[in-house]
Amino acid sequence: MWPPSSPDLNPVDYKIWGIIQEQVYQSWVHSIDELKQRLLRVWHGMDQSIIDRAVDEWRLHLRACVRTRVDTTRTCCDIISMPICTTM
Repeated sequence: MWPPSSPDLNPVDYKIWGIIQEQVYQSWVHSIDELKQRLLRVWHGMDQSIIDRAVDEWRLHLRACVRTRVDTTRTCCDIISMPICTTM
């Protein structure tokens, strides 16, 4: 059984969070409230095509993991050379 919180199988962890992080931390965050505001602004402003692309890549990644019957003690990226693994 694959760990449910594995970043390899979660499009938000491996793709979308990186985009959000880049935009949120372009400058110093001075408070938790400011961080929340930035996160909400970036999330609500994210183009749907970015989310769709992340989900499409996730499906490919998931299929590759299933095809190789990955050992749960290792990540798919440890075993499979895929372009999405290099962007994590």
